Amino acid sequence: MKRIYKQPVMIAQGGPTPIPGEVKSAALWLRHEALYVWFEPHLRTTTMVQVFGTGHDMPDEAEFLATVQDDPFVWHLYDVTGVGR
Repeated sequence: MKRIYKQPVMIAQGGPTPIPGEVKSAALWLRHEALYVWFEPHLRTTTMVQVFGTGHDMPDEAEFLATVQDDPFVWHLYDVTGVGR
């Protein structure tokens, strides 16, 4: 049986956030002035995700997952699992 989960995430300065399971796709939304990611996990692993602002530096190996607009900012969710290893 599959499930969709919701988890809060922090902006890049907070560092990566562990997400249970391998995340293939996600939605990033602003709710009550906090960022949340909705995801359907695959496999029994952990995905590390991190939020970056438009124009901010990020690792070359980071893989894009989702974007949300928070006027005047736009935030982007990236999979950073294995980055820097």
